Amino acid sequence: MRLHIWLFFVTVFLAFTLLAVGALALNLTLQPGSEGIDSEIRNNTPDTNYGSGASIFVGMTASEELRRGLLWFNLSSIPPGALIFNTTLRFYATFSSNSTTNITIRAYSVLNTWNESSVTWNNRTSESWTARGGDFNSSALSSVNVTNLGYYEIGLTAISRPWLVNNSGLMLKTDELAPNFYIIVASSDYATAANRPWLNVNYSLNEPPNITGFNDSSQFVRADTGGQLTFSINWSDDQATSAHIYVCNETANISGCPDLTYCTVNTSSRSAGCSYTVNSSDNQSTHYFIAVCDDYNCSLAENTFYVNHAPNVTVIQPNGGEIVNQSLGNYTVLFNISDSDGDNLTVSIYYSSSPGTKEHFVDSMPNQSCTECSYSWNTTNIGGWYYLDIEVNDGGLTAIDSSNSSFRIASITDFDAPSIYNLSITSDLVSGASATIRAVVNDSSSISKAWCTVNAGGVFTNHTMSGFMSGFNVTIEAGAVGTYYFKVSANDSFGNFNATEWQGFQVAKPNASISYINASNATRFGITNFIVHLNASSEIKRAYLYAYSDLAFIFVGHSQNRSLGNVSGISNYSWYAVVPPILGERNISVMLGDSYGNTWVSDNYSFTITEPQGGSAFGIDSYQLYIDGYKEVVIGENYLVRAYITNYSGYINPNNINVTLRDPIGNLLTGLTLTQQSTGIYNLSYTTGPGLTQGQWETIIQANISNQTLSKSQFWKLIGGPFDVRSFTVDDNIVNNLAVSFVIENTGYQSQDITLVWNLTMTDGTQLHSGAETTSVGAVSEKPYTVHPITSYVGDVRLTVIGYYSGGERAGGYVEFATEQAEEPTPTPPAPTPTGGGGAGPSAAPNVTKPAEERVVSIGVLSYSDHIIAAQSMLTRGYITLYNKGSAAVRARVSLTLDNYAVWPEEVSIPPNEAASLSFNITAPELAGNYSFKYIIFADGEKVLEKGALLEVLPPKPYLLMRIEMQKSTLEYLRNLVGMQPGLADLNIVLDIIERKIKRAEELIGSGKDELAEEVVDSNEAYINDALDAIASFKIASLQMPKAVPVIPYITITTIIVLITAFILLVLLLLTLRRRKKEGSRGEEEVTRRRIIRRSPQIRQISEARIQPPQMVDIPDLNSPDFEARMKQTLKDIEAIRSRLKKRRER
Repeated sequence: MRLHIWLFFVTVFLAFTLLAVGALALNLTLQPGSEGIDSEIRNNTPDTNYGSGASIFVGMTASEELRRGLLWFNLSSIPPGALIFNTTLRFYATFSSNSTTNITIRAYSVLNTWNESSVTWNNRTSESWTARGGDFNSSALSSVNVTNLGYYEIGLTAISRPWLVNNSGLMLKTDELAPNFYIIVASSDYATAANRPWLNVNYSLNEPPNITGFNDSSQFVRADTGGQLTFSINWSDDQATSAHIYVCNETANISGCPDLTYCTVNTSSRSAGCSYTVNSSDNQSTHYFIAVCDDYNCSLAENTFYVNHAPNVTVIQPNGGEIVNQSLGNYTVLFNISDSDGDNLTVSIYYSSSPGTKEHFVDSMPNQSCTECSYSWNTTNIGGWYYLDIEVNDGGLTAIDSSNSSFRIASITDFDAPSIYNLSITSDLVSGASATIRAVVNDSSSISKAWCTVNAGGVFTNHTMSGFMSGFNVTIEAGAVGTYYFKVSANDSFGNFNATEWQGFQVAKPNASISYINASNATRFGITNFIVHLNASSEIKRAYLYAYSDLAFIFVGHSQNRSLGNVSGISNYSWYAVVPPILGERNISVMLGDSYGNTWVSDNYSFTITEPQGGSAFGIDSYQLYIDGYKEVVIGENYLVRAYITNYSGYINPNNINVTLRDPIGNLLTGLTLTQQSTGIYNLSYTTGPGLTQGQWETIIQANISNQTLSKSQFWKLIGGPFDVRSFTVDDNIVNNLAVSFVIENTGYQSQDITLVWNLTMTDGTQLHSGAETTSVGAVSEKPYTVHPITSYVGDVRLTVIGYYSGGERAGGYVEFATEQAEEPTPTPPAPTPTGGGGAGPSAAPNVTKPAEERVVSIGVLSYSDHIIAAQSMLTRGYITLYNKGSAAVRARVSLTLDNYAVWPEEVSIPPNEAASLSFNITAPELAGNYSFKYIIFADGEKVLEKGALLEVLPPKPYLLMRIEMQKSTLEYLRNLVGMQPGLADLNIVLDIIERKIKRAEELIGSGKDELAEEVVDSNEAYINDALDAIASFKIASLQMPKAVPVIPYITITTIIVLITAFILLVLLLLTLRRRKKEGSRGEEEVTRRRIIRRSPQIRQISEARIQPPQMVDIPDLNSPDFEARMKQTLKDIEAIRSRLKKRRER
């Protein structure tokens, strides 16, 4: 009897031990058959594949031919983060070339993926190995000596852990030093199953870190807003050496806080901490969560921290402008105080000559909690202008408020108005001159304000005067010629008012003269220089010059109406202009004007337009071709060139005209079209792009007219990225407040610094201001930038900006504009009086076309691809769905305003109140950029609708990064769905694989392996599709099945539960022994699978659900609007993601 009891307890102990070990250690055994992946590669047949062979040769043959073996095992069933204890490879040697000497077989990790059906000595797939003979780590994992036939084992524990992330298999090879040293190994296609390669992995599941203690500094003293709150965390982990710690406002996961992160730290210290700057928006008691995570799991704890908020105080009176009269007794100070934490406050009152300085202490009052507070202030022996300062303190934080402006403490009463006398104004005023108005203002108390009012023809303007009782003054700018009036007004500190009578003054026209000088006569189509001589003894404010002529000159450098800014003294101004092709004596005059309507006009100057030297040789039938174009163009901008064809009578149209561009390496660009602007004048606007060669280009224009061939050429320079400085805008042209903005574009694929050097100069090059600044611009992005030059100069200026980058390369641009002192409109000059000859006629009225009324149609667009993203030269897809809202069937078709596309079906017939979809393929252009296009919709053969859309073409790398971001968004969407459905919890294993693959792709991109990253992204979409299929199936099934029974949580190992479990296990072991006899013919793999199903209630539930017959259940109301809306929205979301991923996989 005692023996039986002893055996019972021994059995219980052993059962407990087996349970504990089973909970910690798991075993995976793989010995695949023909579905297994292995092969050999040979250097004597480097392009031959041996993936279907039953044997694998390893070593060097007698003829010195090298043979190597490749094997791959599928470890995807091992969960992420598993701890590997031991991994063993076993193979069977069917032959050894030397039975007396050991042949050392070594195992190496393979570095790149390979394909069993296509791997050779030279190629791993359709792509070649980096090094012929396979890419493998030169350090062997382990080795074994082979002499005779039989089984041999190699330990692979070191590589099995990395295999869980990136499994490219292993290579078997000898040292390959001597001929006739090789073995033959049975492959997965070997006839005898027991001799096939075999892999055994012993592992345990990942356990989350353990939080052993935590606290925060507010548990001792409340944390002040704006101060530091320190969190302290102690943790332990038997499997990980480091942890990610997050402190959040709500629960967290291994990715961090889903909402607000107070602080975070990555640490290997078991006692760690982080700090948070307390915000005034934090509650007085704020609940928080602490998460300690390894790479796969998190442990959570929660607590509350306590915050001290600053009190508030508001001064009500005196708040500025009051007079505190000592003769009336104590003055009542009013103020408000509050504290959101309900603390008792200490109030301290001060008065100061400057706000907030607390110069003179008045009183202090502890333990105050009033909201409308008052204090009786004895102001005896205090006199002057002061501010009131009130400070409150809650024991930790203080707050202070002061009067908005000063108030006066006095003991007088004043009823007398200020006296104003000795008024004067600057004499001999002209338009634009500075006029100073002066007055003496006295009062027995003090002057609160003095001002001057100017009457300009019934328009009254007030100007505040500054000064003291001995004299107040203000300076204004004299206006247009005429008679003006002014008067001075004042208030004293008691509000008494006084004003003078109106005083008159005159403003005259400034003294100036203008004359015209020309150096020589002009030749037609030549460049002439007009020079104007200006003599202004008075300053002319905001002056401008306007050139009148009876011919249409083309002005170069400066416009015909030229702004000068403020001018005075003697100066010359010049224009350059292209002379019209009309011979004879002509006249020109110049008008000077200012912003006040004053004008000065020069006398007419006569000059003669003649033929160029040898001009008579041209004759009546002689024709000339002139061209003028941009000299330098930045890649991405338009190049513009203009051609002129003339004869003796002026501009004339040729019979034909064409243009050719030659790039710096001699390639010709033909087929370009010149656009006619007017008679004999033609333009070419050519858009440059990233694919063009930078350097010196040549433009060649040829024209044929009356059996003559005219030809001209011009050279220009094309410059490019990665930086461009462009799009200048003058935001403010007022001196001392200048602001000029522009755009900096980085066309490169990495963030770079650019040093901007800018110069503000006059038009003659005189420097006014300069500066240099360095800024960083992100990859493939634009950055707006603004500079603020400083100058008092008024007139024409140029701002030049040059950006230096990459140790010497540069990009730049400039803008010309006129600075001003005030925003005054320039008057429109009167039209000149013709003095003979032809001239430009009046502008033609604009051609206004009345828009056609929209045809009422029965076709509408339900949805369509309005924004398509593709890589360069990539085949992409889109769709458009039309619906017929009419009463009769409609034949519909769609075309796109794009090149290289195909739509199918070409035409659809849509019945009334039904919809139909058309799909299309688009081959993206070779150049990256945004391409706007339209869908043209036809109904019964007539165009009825247009829909705008955008094709965004990205370079390969940005497109790959975009795909990764979409996979991240899809993963987040899937996790949210899984989190809301307990029955989908097992999908977290798939989602974890997706997340690891995303991280792996990002790592490969970071190391420059974009092609490998693209393979990982492609393979990841298969996992995403599987997850979407599972969720879609679950969504549909869940509408027809009762709610699932909650899964029993994992058993916690405590003493009582262990004893109960051990007893039950003892019974199960006896039943298992009986069942084993009946399952003798069942394969080991099937038995292992069933054990796993029995061990996991959740997996068992899913497995059983697949094989159970349908049950009668209560079906929800399918006509319910809420049911229909939920169903449609869920399936629409899933289908949209599946559709995008399917299209990307097809590409």
